[in-house]
Amino acid sequence: SLANLAGGVLLLISKPFVVGDVVEVEGVTGTVKSISILYTYINTFDNRLILIPNGQVSSERILNNSAEANRRLDLVFDISYSDDMEKAKSLIREIVMAHPLALKEPEPLIRTGELADNSVRILCNVWVETENYLVLKLDIIEAVKNSFDQNDIHIPFPQLEVTVKHQQEQQ
Repeated sequence: SLANLAGGVLLLISKPFVVGDVVEVEGVTGTVKSISILYTYINTFDNRLILIPNGQVSSERILNNSAEANRRLDLVFDISYSDDMEKAKSLIREIVMAHPLALKEPEPLIRTGELADNSVRILCNVWVETENYLVLKLDIIEAVKNSFDQNDIHIPFPQLEVTVKHQQEQQ
């Protein structure tokens, strides 16, 4: 109880988050509902109330998703090695630039990020106002999938090639 009390005082003084912030603490992600002297109350996105003792909260890493007005949305789109990489990047750029929630400054970054085992990975980094983060993420993913389908760009699935060697028995 003393650790929780001390943790509560520390949280109320340092204010790493406030009521209404979306945070991740102790592996729990949700909206801070209230902060008492002993517990922090977090409402999860599926509407469960989690009480975390302030002694644990004050000693854990706190990820505050609401602290800044803007966030960078990082997406990765995989395309087949046989597809036109420049065309795919152009389609992604068109979708991002046309979306009203995507911030135009700083300019979105859409570049080839990796030549992976089964695909070419295209990175898409775009800035968004924090409260629009999830909506923009879902909108872009859906629009890119539809655009890729309409433009014959394939999203590969992982493949593993297995070679079976048969050895004859020796007598």
